[in-house]
Amino acid sequence: EHQGVTCGILADLLGHYQFFIRNSNMHYVVSNIVLPLTRDDQVSFATLWGGRTVTHFVSHAWGTSFTSLHIP
Repeated sequence: EHQGVTCGILADLLGHYQFFIRNSNMHYVVSNIVLPLTRDDQVSFATLWGGRTVTHFVSHAWGTSFTSLHIP
């Protein structure tokens, strides 16, 4: 419960780290941004960003460019 991440949160992440992300895939984003952000508190990305209850689940391909995700 409360472990969802909204499209707005992903858009914020991209906006804040776009210079570093560029056309990188999820392997890069997780290794170089998500893990360092969550390491000290030992929490999930959803918890760190204030996890939400969501009604839909959307997955991704790890090799896809993060910036190619269609985030409204």
